[in-house]
Amino acid sequence: MLQWTLTHPLRVAIASGIPLLPVLYYWPVRDEIREFQAELGKAGAPASETHPELAAVARRLAQQGAVPEPAVYVADRRRPESYAVGGRSSGTVIVTTGLVNRLSAGELEAVLAHELSHLANGDSRIMNLVLVPMLVAEHVGSDDPPSRKLLVSQPLAYLARLVLWALLTVVTTGQRLCCQFGIAVLSRGREFAADRGAAELTGAPSDLASAL
Repeated sequence: MLQWTLTHPLRVAIASGIPLLPVLYYWPVRDEIREFQAELGKAGAPASETHPELAAVARRLAQQGAVPEPAVYVADRRRPESYAVGGRSSGTVIVTTGLVNRLSAGELEAVLAHELSHLANGDSRIMNLVLVPMLVAEHVGSDDPPSRKLLVSQPLAYLARLVLWALLTVVTTGQRLCCQFGIAVLSRGREFAADRGAAELTGAPSDLASAL
């Protein structure tokens, strides 16, 4: 006799149908992404306190681009990195001390303009549209196959779970690969768009090229 509980995704799928699984995982995955972005946004110290010149450049670029001024933080890491989180109206740009120490003033301005363009274009939210289903697929497809102990006590239940597990594995693997491809293509396109936006804001595409 099959014993049903709602503690295991595979059992939920048998009772409710496979299409319900992405719905069950969507909200936790979305919350994970938001928490991760929130942590990124808190990285480092405000540039207005440690590097006021960077905050001033970001303010000027935002005024030029007619977009809200982003919060700028400087993270104490040697690796030269920069990234933007959030959206157009409440964005944050993070740069590392390794980047600040390595680049010239013109190159730093180009990097800030590049990240500001990402915020203005809403790239973070756009990428989430592809990232969420990929993470959902990873969560749904992360279950182990049914235990062989069940084969002895409940062979029909074991067979049902094995077939469902195999089906979920195939479907989620395909979804994950498609999402990875989509992220790669979309990311490349958004980077080119941010490059164009930075060149227009600074009027010095050579600075961006040398910074990259």
